[in-house]
Amino acid sequence: MSGRASGRILACFAPFLVLVVGGRVAAQAPSKPPASEPAIDDHARPEELAAARELWTDGLELEKSKKWLEALENFTKVGQIRMTPQVRYHVAFCNEHVGRFVEALNGYQLAVQEARALGDRARDVAENTPARIAAVRGRVARLRIQIDGQLRTSIVLLDGKKLSRALVGHDIPVDPVPHRVELVRAGQVLDVKTMTFSEGATETAVFSVDDPAELESPAAPVLPAAPPVQSNLPSPADSGRLPAYLVAGTGALFLGAGGVFYALREQTIANVRADCDNGDSVCDANSLPTENLGRDYTTASRVLFGIGGAALVTGITLWFVFGPEEPKATNSKLPLAKPVVGLAPGLGGLHAYGQF
Repeated sequence: MSGRASGRILACFAPFLVLVVGGRVAAQAPSKPPASEPAIDDHARPEELAAARELWTDGLELEKSKKWLEALENFTKVGQIRMTPQVRYHVAFCNEHVGRFVEALNGYQLAVQEARALGDRARDVAENTPARIAAVRGRVARLRIQIDGQLRTSIVLLDGKKLSRALVGHDIPVDPVPHRVELVRAGQVLDVKTMTFSEGATETAVFSVDDPAELESPAAPVLPAAPPVQSNLPSPADSGRLPAYLVAGTGALFLGAGGVFYALREQTIANVRADCDNGDSVCDANSLPTENLGRDYTTASRVLFGIGGAALVTGITLWFVFGPEEPKATNSKLPLAKPVVGLAPGLGGLHAYGQF
């Protein structure tokens, strides 16, 4: 075959070779993560900015030395000052190399989303991260929870933390390390499974459970009977006499008020007599207002005494009228006489009378 013919054949197959070789190169995951400096100065103080840059540079050197835990600590501190797609990428990259595949996968996915939103400022992260996501996704293990029966009140714990019931029956990404899965109801462990995973493997934890519709509530404690409450209110037998108590109490208040005005009357009379000569026959004209005040006190005391006395007698009458009925005598044909109390006019005022 001549050189000219060979050149024609290569020219025909050149586009195909470019596609094949280019595709193989693009399919390879990057051996090193992007090392462009993150934009961390948007909201950082100058002191924080200087410290973050030092932590970033030291973290890259630790990464090159494969000191993953030390590098992870540095990048985590940088992220606490200002989290960017570049910082998040390197945090995920270190987590991947220490076996925390689930955390690394979440970090990569967030990093590529943030990088695409920033555009040219994080283009290296947007281009390199998808290959890392594919690589880590193939190493993550899967846990599947299977329930035989009804899961109503019980909960599933994964490494001591509650697992959402929505994930029952679905693959749950986990790191390829031993995990403890528990079935718990009302604080009591019903079943425990310790499971070991390898990279990319899927394991199933099967629990047999038939939960009741509702948890049985504990029996209510029996409390001792409360002691009887002492009350100053009238007993039911005396409740009918309540009007008598009210009227008699009102009469007592009026009598007390009458006593007050009577005392003021006596004091006023004493003051007037102190200003008079020869007893009450010669008095100073200036004492006339005091004398008139004494007359008013006399009138008020008499009125209050009259009302109070009448109310008191009426209250006593009501006490007998509204009292409980006496039992009828079985051996006597004569009716029992009821007490009678009343008021009648007499010399000098009202007089009370009664029959018991």
